[in-house]
Amino acid sequence: MITVPNPQDHIFYNNRGIDYGEKGEHDLAIKDFTKAIEIKPDYTFAYNNRGAVYRDKGEYD
Repeated sequence: MITVPNPQDHIFYNNRGIDYGEKGEHDLAIKDFTKAIEIKPDYTFAYNNRGAVYRDKGEYD
């Protein structure tokens, strides 16, 4: 049975973003990190992780 996450679970989106990033699915990772930030704007881990993915993509702006 697959458990559907709470749509307000910022940690879920951050962790899934990490998984996407490790697989090279950068756009999906950025989308999930951004969602985590929307849910919890002071969640610094998501900002850091999103920045790392942008760096990996070579997007420095």
